[in-house]
Amino acid sequence: MEIDLKPSPEAASYLKEFRISKYEEGILSGSFYDTPFKNGRINTAWGKVHFAFTTADNSGTYYHSGYLENNKLFGNSFSPARGFIMPWSGVKKK
Repeated sequence: MEIDLKPSPEAASYLKEFRISKYEEGILSGSFYDTPFKNGRINTAWGKVHFAFTTADNSGTYYHSGYLENNKLFGNSFSPARGFIMPWSGVKKK
């Protein structure tokens, strides 16, 4: 999937890849923003596919969560160290 990480609603698109490499029994593996993620989990008990995972770089840990609806991903990324939360969305890569 391609995720649009533009920093504001009026900014130009900033596309990054979200890739799932493995899913089994609620555990999710893959990469986001060119970084392998950790602690990936999926919950399907609420009528949608909800997910959460973490990534990290030199500035600290990033917390990501979201859901899949109508073949589109909606999510948020939170960085306590950098002091931001960023909503994002994505669609299947063409």
